[in-house]
Amino acid sequence: MCDFVFVLGIVILKIILSNSNALSIYLQGKFVDVVSAKSTADMTVSVKTLSNLRTDNSFTTVWEMAEANRQDIKNVIEGTDFTFKEARQPRKKQPCRRQQSLVGETPYPSDTTPSTLEEHHRIQTYFVCL
Repeated sequence: MCDFVFVLGIVILKIILSNSNALSIYLQGKFVDVVSAKSTADMTVSVKTLSNLRTDNSFTTVWEMAEANRQDIKNVIEGTDFTFKEARQPRKKQPCRRQQSLVGETPYPSDTTPSTLEEHHRIQTYFVCL
């Protein structure tokens, strides 16, 4: 729980689950119509909520919420034996030269890899979850 990636995941899940809660309640009802269930699911996923969250502005909001939660957790655990693990950007892995020569692969261009930690989590965590 003292990990920024965990905190970010919790914030993302909170947003996803709060937007899909109405669909969940409807599908658990006693009288569920297949046609209206399908339309409600389509509205939740594609038209109304979840696809609209796949923007840079909504990620910025999520990132700010995670940063605020990170600071709150750091304040709570201050003076205890716990330490907060900050997020790190993964290393850029170079493809094996031997495999490149055998298969004929070319290395990834450097402009396609995320340059900042925030951009990495936007692409690899937030958009993937949504």
